[in-house]
Amino acid sequence: MTLREIRERLGYSRSRLAKQANIDYSVLYKLEKGHVYPYPNWVKRIAAALGVSEDELRENCGWK
Repeated sequence: MTLREIRERLGYSRSRLAKQANIDYSVLYKLEKGHVYPYPNWVKRIAAALGVSEDELRENCGWK
């Protein structure tokens, strides 16, 4: 499962998630496309915004 699939399954737009996770929209876009690998603090903020654990997010997105 990709970050985009998780985000869409939970009903979040990319802009809403970027705002709630305090991550620039362009960074979130690049994460979803697999163009960048997330810093640990990005994973923490995205997981908190989505209401999932960091481990669950890493596992689902393939970010080991």
